[in-house]
Amino acid sequence: MEHIKRPKIRILTSIQHTPEIKSLKTILFENILLELRKKAEVEMIWLVYLPEKISEKKNSDDIILDIHDFDNAVDVVKKVNPDVVFTDAGIGLVQLSLSVAAKFLKIPVISGILESINPVKRNHTDLLYSYIKQYFEKSGFFWYKWMFLIRTEKATKLNKLKLIKNSFVLLFHYFDLINNAKDYAKFSGTINWVQSRRLKNDLLRDGFIESSLVLTGDPMFDKAFQRMQKKENEKNHEKIQVLFLTSPHVEHGFLTINQRSKVVNDIVRSIHEEKNKMELKIKIHPSSEKLTEYQSLISKIDPNIPIFQKGDVLDFIENCDVIIAFSIATSATTLGLILKKPIILYDFYNIESGLFLERDLVTKCSRISELTSSITTTLLENIPISKKTNDFLEEFFYKTDGKASERVCNELMNLLKGKFQ
Repeated sequence: MEHIKRPKIRILTSIQHTPEIKSLKTILFENILLELRKKAEVEMIWLVYLPEKISEKKNSDDIILDIHDFDNAVDVVKKVNPDVVFTDAGIGLVQLSLSVAAKFLKIPVISGILESINPVKRNHTDLLYSYIKQYFEKSGFFWYKWMFLIRTEKATKLNKLKLIKNSFVLLFHYFDLINNAKDYAKFSGTINWVQSRRLKNDLLRDGFIESSLVLTGDPMFDKAFQRMQKKENEKNHEKIQVLFLTSPHVEHGFLTINQRSKVVNDIVRSIHEEKNKMELKIKIHPSSEKLTEYQSLISKIDPNIPIFQKGDVLDFIENCDVIIAFSIATSATTLGLILKKPIILYDFYNIESGLFLERDLVTKCSRISELTSSITTTLLENIPISKKTNDFLEEFFYKTDGKASERVCNELMNLLKGKFQ
């Protein structure tokens, strides 16, 4: 029997940390590659962009490149000659640079477009302060990325007038001085996988080309939906297992360090006072937050309270009884909702907003004195198993079958079909 040769695909994408760290991006590709490698030989190429230089290295099938080794994204794409570039249909500077370079070199771009389900409340003053804090005070890395984009545009022979216009449009978007969704159609990929039907309809109204939009759901949540469909194991805990999911609100400029410290202290002390009934575990962001900051803070309350940065957050969620968070603007709380875990939001500063709250999918607590009683009440009510939760997941994630990655891969294979013949 004749052996059928499997096609080889080289994928280039960008990432703001080294790829061994668990994050939204690595989980997304972990799920996509699991499906894609059933159909083809795949080589992943990660363009890492960090303020400090890393050493170039290759691990198994992955190639890791450092942005500091390149003048612009056109040079990156020319060097690795990928079959496809994965990026975002948005205004991230490095992602946009790759998209510009790939389109110039006639290489297809696949972008993901997601719903903004739980945005944090911001005003223009807060937003301006946030960007100053994040970018202008971080060794000029924001400007490094900005110049990387400008050099990329120059490499595509873009004229100076257009280059200046593009820069002003981006600045206005960054500081929320304009919020024209129609502009985002300009940043779209050759193919854009879309999280939900309602989002696709919005994008069509905003000027996206219908043939470029593919309904898939979000591959990042495939494993959660697959676990949701399995019969839940019986838990035999003497104490209520509480998982505290933190959020990089300081790093994103939503809270000051002192404000976050107060919230964390409130939550941990409150649950620690009920340690005879409750057992607490803390899971912080895998890359954006600093473990040492939390260790210093929590050790003053109880050094034995476990704090985790590494590890699959799905495992932590699956093994808990209830989730406590001071933000719902995270993928981790969405994972909790998918796995039907009760979620309590401690929104002391009243900055959280979004559909989880509007549709009563989480329990909001603003007074720390009510936190532990909210845990007991929420466990009894078991909000996440309600029909409204299932309806919400169907509406905002297209399908809950855990096959979004498979749909994205099918579109990729169709896109590259002519190359394999």
